[in-house]
Amino acid sequence: MALVVQNLEQHYGSAQVLRNVSLNVDDGACLAVLGRNGAGKTTLLRCLMGVLPPTSGSISFDGADITNWSPHRRSQHGLAYVPQGREIFPELSVRENVLAAARAHRTGSDGIDEAVALFPILKEFWHRTGGQLSGGQQQQLAIARALVTRPKLLILDEPTEGIQPSIVKTIEAAIASLKGRMSILLVEQYLDFAIRLADGFAVLSRGAVIEQGSGEAMTHASLSRYIAV
Repeated sequence: MALVVQNLEQHYGSAQVLRNVSLNVDDGACLAVLGRNGAGKTTLLRCLMGVLPPTSGSISFDGADITNWSPHRRSQHGLAYVPQGREIFPELSVRENVLAAARAHRTGSDGIDEAVALFPILKEFWHRTGGQLSGGQQQQLAIARALVTRPKLLILDEPTEGIQPSIVKTIEAAIASLKGRMSILLVEQYLDFAIRLADGFAVLSRGAVIEQGSGEAMTHASLSRYIAV
């Protein structure tokens, strides 16, 4: 298993946000984490990246217990995170955004070229600042910047949110091409997108995993009730 989460709990003050969450991501596989807004999905990802400390439970990745590791150490160990909202550097150019990640991970030109090749628009706008890009272009930049670190596990939080359909297709094709080369944890509200990509799923509701299954069990009819308001 690339990622093993066991009995993870997290509290904001007296409010419990994650409740005994356990899930696995296999090597080279894509796991979709589904659920309504407020189900605890983003909190789970922030715990996985070390941004939030869990109250209890454990996180293992690539054979190491990373529960108490810093975000920087997790990144160096092979986790990459594309957060909701992208969080690119708007005042830096596309090139500078990519190079910032490359230098932090000592990635050479081959790694940069490989990541950027998935999103041809980035080369076209190579010297344009991140703040001048559309939302869909910023999302492509955020994913490419994560891929420059050559991760073993790519964590994506709502990569299709607010993105026009043509760019959603570009992002879907890029993620599909990564399967087998790295593990992917995908938090997504666009159910059809998740169904097409995922090898398995876990549904969160009120901070707890209420259903898990294989990709074969993922159908719109069986899962829409967990996402529809």
